[in-house]
Amino acid sequence: MENKRERRSFDKENEKLVFEIKLVRGKSRRIYGSPRITSKLRASGIRCGKNRVARLMRGNGIMAKTRRRFEITTGSKHTLPIAPNLLKQGFTADAPNKTWTWDIMYIWTNKG
Repeated sequence: MENKRERRSFDKENEKLVFEIKLVRGKSRRIYGSPRITSKLRASGIRCGKNRVARLMRGNGIMAKTRRRFEITTGSKHTLPIAPNLLKQGFTADAPNKTWTWDIMYIWTNKG
């Protein structure tokens, strides 16, 4: 019986710690992961280990936002032929359907 009491008190401590983890995560705009959250909790006087914080975060679905990696999409260092500039900045046309232009701002790919 004594073992069950210890287990329950440990569960209560974990619940309190999860609450504190959520508070720290909210203050950090959800960008802090377990190492930073652990250091913030320790700074505020809460005794906890990084593995315990990581386990509780994982078990409760608490994750840090991950930054998207900047990816260079323009490959200007190539030897392929470049299409000639036929308009030469002359954007006026003599008649309809004589000049067509477009601008590619963003292309969705499988990479994202």
